[in-house]
Amino acid sequence: MNNNLSCDIIRDLLPSYIDGIVNDETNKAVKEHVEVCENCKKALELMSAPEEHKDLKEKREINFLKKVKKKNIKAVILSAAAVVMVFVMAFAVKSYVEDYIIKVPIEAADLEYELKTDGNNVFLLGTMKDSSRGLAEATVTEKNGVVTFNLKSTRVTAEHGSQFLESCRAKTELKQIYIGDTPIWENGVAISQEAVRIFEARHPYIGDMSTNENSAMAMELPKTLGSFLNELQTKTEPYGWTMFMKNDYDKNNADYVESRMRHYGYLLIATIGNLDSVTFEYTVDGEKRKLTVTQKEADALYGSSVKKAAETPGGVQKLIDTL
Repeated sequence: MNNNLSCDIIRDLLPSYIDGIVNDETNKAVKEHVEVCENCKKALELMSAPEEHKDLKEKREINFLKKVKKKNIKAVILSAAAVVMVFVMAFAVKSYVEDYIIKVPIEAADLEYELKTDGNNVFLLGTMKDSSRGLAEATVTEKNGVVTFNLKSTRVTAEHGSQFLESCRAKTELKQIYIGDTPIWENGVAISQEAVRIFEARHPYIGDMSTNENSAMAMELPKTLGSFLNELQTKTEPYGWTMFMKNDYDKNNADYVESRMRHYGYLLIATIGNLDSVTFEYTVDGEKRKLTVTQKEADALYGSSVKKAAETPGGVQKLIDTL
């Protein structure tokens, strides 16, 4: 190609030269021209400069965005860490408050305890069933022969042990002893948690099957005799409850099973206001049997009205021990 190209032609070729799309001969001619032509050299520099500035600008923008992204990521991580820390601290504070500051009332069911009385003196030796809890506070009150131990627990420490001894002297003849709202002693009779459950499950009418089942559960009847179906006789008095036992009992255990049926039947009659009789229908080695107990039988065995006795927790305990 002729190297004596005019500046106008060279400048027309510069865009293609810059983009690298001219052939070798043209590329050589443009290069040789701009080396000796100051004006075309400046034109080449000007035409090339915007792209360089553009690339630099883009690089700067990319670097800026990367920095912003890194800062945002860092901010998000720090925020997440702060939130986690707040939750951890809140949980730690909550646990500390619940374990060491808040004092939780102690129920009789929370304790293994031994009660001793000597005249009007009462001694309660208790151990928390949950070994992580200790006695935090004990207030003992007495009024008209009724002693109440109001106890509260906290997390066990050297100061708050899980075992304790509390005592009280009644000013008058000792009648009842409570732990919180639960009676544990009445007129010389220690009251078991079983008696408390049965007493609390008492109800006046046989017609409500759900409350009847609560009474059976309170004395753990299904645990001993197994599951059963029910039928109530409430059309006319005397009112009755029939249980159809699902178990087929072994002949060798029949005497024990029937003694427990009588025991549970008497207790149900005592604690359900208008219940007069309880019948069990069951099988022993496939042989069908039927056992019925009545209020008259229960009263005769106890020596007085079982329904009257069931009006207090101590009376229920005597029924359990007698029937």
